[in-house]
Amino acid sequence: MSGKQKLRLLIPFLSIFLFSCESEYTKVTKAELDKGVRYDSLFFGINLGQPKQEFFEICWDLHKQGVLTNSTRDNYVQYNLNKDFPKIQMHFYPEADAENIISEMDIIFDYSGWSPWNEKYSSDSLMPVIIDTLEAWYPGNKFFDVQLENEVDISVKIDGNRRIAVRRKDDRFVQAKITDLTSEINE
Repeated sequence: MSGKQKLRLLIPFLSIFLFSCESEYTKVTKAELDKGVRYDSLFFGINLGQPKQEFFEICWDLHKQGVLTNSTRDNYVQYNLNKDFPKIQMHFYPEADAENIISEMDIIFDYSGWSPWNEKYSSDSLMPVIIDTLEAWYPGNKFFDVQLENEVDISVKIDGNRRIAVRRKDDRFVQAKITDLTSEINE
């Protein structure tokens, strides 16, 4: 049997092997993007695909109403999810593309009562609360775990063009990133 004939026989098996090795993340991403459905709504009237200037205008109006405050984290905006103690604090700020269009929202969550010696308010206890909260805010598919090389595990939820990735940032903070996957394709 010649080398070409062996290769022809081997190709279907390699294809099956490679397809079966495709990660759950890749399969879900492809399936969701193939649906052609867009989910752009984030919160407070802020959307993926919106000019960043509109983000500033919305936040300024909500700040004047006392809904949002300045965060202690860089330029982030802060919202307190509940009125009880300890409050879950949400700090958020968008990332924009070259045209200043929002393509991703970076969100950091923590308990207002956090301290290094109080495990009750650690990111380990906050993580499942945030995943449940995000699933309630953004119905559809459930989160699933993804292992990245040289990084901690993350939980991912993909619906249409919207990916929500959540991870423990450190002992205090849980980080979520809501991304328009179509903006990643177009880069």
